[in-house]
Amino acid sequence: MSTLEDAVVEELKAPIDIDSEKATPHLVALLFFDYANSTGDGKLNLAGIFDRIFVDREAKQTAPVGVFIRTTETVDSPVRVTIISPENEVAGGFHYKIPRKDMVLPGGQKHIMMQMVASVQFNTPVEGTYWVDVSFNEKSLGGSPLKVEFAETKESKNGTTRGDG
Repeated sequence: MSTLEDAVVEELKAPIDIDSEKATPHLVALLFFDYANSTGDGKLNLAGIFDRIFVDREAKQTAPVGVFIRTTETVDSPVRVTIISPENEVAGGFHYKIPRKDMVLPGGQKHIMMQMVASVQFNTPVEGTYWVDVSFNEKSLGGSPLKVEFAETKESKNGTTRGDG
């Protein structure tokens, strides 16, 4: 039987050029949430992170959904957020743009990492897995699935919940 002590340990090396990666536009994080606030020292708190939402089967529209997006090097051109239905149709979205000249970088920081907190509401003609895509300069940086389920719903303080529980 082999043990960890018997394993050959190789020197770990970064498989990428980190400076080059930091200078390239990337999607770093995409989260859906119910509630956000900031602390006095500027830390962002997100609560109620989810990957599924219940939608009233009659209304077929979401309650406002909180979206947190963190990207690198996505300045001077719009960042587009597109919500795509399971039938490959655009169900909603938004865009934002921050000019580089308006950015203030902390001392010594060369590359820009930005984050956006937004709220979006969109039509849900069908149940299934919707894709939320983040694009920059007409190129997808990545995205995340958001499952939509129809249910009898009741209003809650921060969105909708299933009416059966």
